[in-house]
Amino acid sequence: MVEEYIDQWANELEAHDSNSICDVAQGPVWKKLFSSDYKGSGLCLGLSLFIDWFNPLKNKLAGRQLSMGIISLNCLNLPPRLRYQTRYTCLAGIIPSPNQPTMITINNILTPLVNELYELNKGLTILTPKYPHGRKVVVKLVTLVGDIVAVHKVAGFKSHSATKFCSWCEINASDRHKLKLGRPRKGRNVLEAAHHWKDMKSAFSREKVAMQTGVRWSELNRLPYWDPVCNIALGVMHNWFEGVLQHHFISRWGFDSKILNTYENSEASEPLQQLQEEDTRMSIDEELTLESDDENSGFLSEDLKKRIRDQICEVIVPKGVTRIPPLVGKSQIGKLKASEWNCLFSVYLPMVFTEVLWGIAVNDQTGKSFDLLLNFGSLVQCTNIVGAKVVENNYPQRFSESYSTYQHTSSKIFPKCRNVPNHHYAMHIPEQLKNWGPPMGISEFAGERLVGEIQNLKCNFLP
Repeated sequence: MVEEYIDQWANELEAHDSNSICDVAQGPVWKKLFSSDYKGSGLCLGLSLFIDWFNPLKNKLAGRQLSMGIISLNCLNLPPRLRYQTRYTCLAGIIPSPNQPTMITINNILTPLVNELYELNKGLTILTPKYPHGRKVVVKLVTLVGDIVAVHKVAGFKSHSATKFCSWCEINASDRHKLKLGRPRKGRNVLEAAHHWKDMKSAFSREKVAMQTGVRWSELNRLPYWDPVCNIALGVMHNWFEGVLQHHFISRWGFDSKILNTYENSEASEPLQQLQEEDTRMSIDEELTLESDDENSGFLSEDLKKRIRDQICEVIVPKGVTRIPPLVGKSQIGKLKASEWNCLFSVYLPMVFTEVLWGIAVNDQTGKSFDLLLNFGSLVQCTNIVGAKVVENNYPQRFSESYSTYQHTSSKIFPKCRNVPNHHYAMHIPEQLKNWGPPMGISEFAGERLVGEIQNLKCNFLP
């Protein structure tokens, strides 16, 4: 049955309009990986790798803190409606608690998996119902998926607080707030830097190389086809929905600014000291997203916020559309989920915020209301592109233009609200659209659902 699903989906993709991309298999990364492997009845399977850590106790910061990890694989040849279902997910490993592996020991955990992938790349013959005499099957790891913290740790890049913090370009941390892309990284250069790091004999010299290049060794680099730049996907669940959108709503609009925390992004002065502290800093995911700035936390008046909340409660959505809590933006409801952030900015706020602000803009002589509408509209357009099921050829350019407009107007409206790492990573979304097609097709949602299922398993938490 699975073989039929794979072949049927491949036939659907062949008949799909060439002016758009509806799946990762139509993107250049996939085609480059498998360009020389399609022969006769052979089957080329592409896998996505998801790795993340979670607290199995599901408690808050006040409780006992444990960290457990999962390693899962999904077959990207399956139709999108099936590929992330639990029955078609391979739970390749559980990383035991109580602590996360370091940037170094994660490679020891990955070694058995990489050994298997290395052999599967050579191909093997499998007897199937359609091919009882055997079918040649080649399996390759197409992409690494997860939040920035996990992806950088697994792929061999330094954290978002490093000088060279980006895995796709060579921008320096000092230029991050300018929101410009650095010189694109090349896979061969990253591999060379990773091998150079590996050849160093001491921890001090290795960290010195890592600080200069932003690169460490990763076990994934042993795969002969692996490109440590092109084969890494930007997880839009954490970057866009829980990153850019959450930052805009909380830090820039000022909804519930009291829950924000401030974190320091500076590099440690000594390389060895930084090596010991980096894993702790990387575990603070909010550092990518939130900041505290009292001068911007009250940009929208309390009356305007109340009107927005009241009108959100009046929005009627059809069955199947995510419903937003009535007290959105208040600390007592807790954090919104990624799907709720997506729905808030793609369904609710376009109706509510524009209506509320339009009445103010009519009598506004300063033009600030128009800038605010343009700022919000550009953000909504970017959100719609990120959530699209099909990527048209002009979407990367449209996203780039809209995101540029959003950042330009943000600098005028919120001059005291600085940019965070997620704003830089989002500038790579046009490239991601070209490489992978719809970002939701390779997002972290399925992996996070698997985390939730594992958290709900009943156990005694004994070793």
